[in-house]
Amino acid sequence: MNLDSAQAIITHLQTENNRLIALLEAHGIAWQVPKTPEVKEQIETQATFTVNEKIALFRQLFKGRADVYPVRWESKTTGKSGYQP
Repeated sequence: MNLDSAQAIITHLQTENNRLIALLEAHGIAWQVPKTPEVKEQIETQATFTVNEKIALFRQLFKGRADVYPVRWESKTTGKSGYQP
């Protein structure tokens, strides 16, 4: 990649970013996080979860069908084993 094509890509991406920012602002959507100490503290406290909260979050994000269970398999040639849905 030569310098001219790299600069063209950068210019295109900057133009696209500006277009998307204008679109977000036109619809009243906040796209920047304020850099204040209160926000930093809020982010840090939100990132601290108890074990039960972590489990609840994991179950919420990765919930699936309750009637489907994985099947254990084992390769006769390599001896490897695992589970598959």
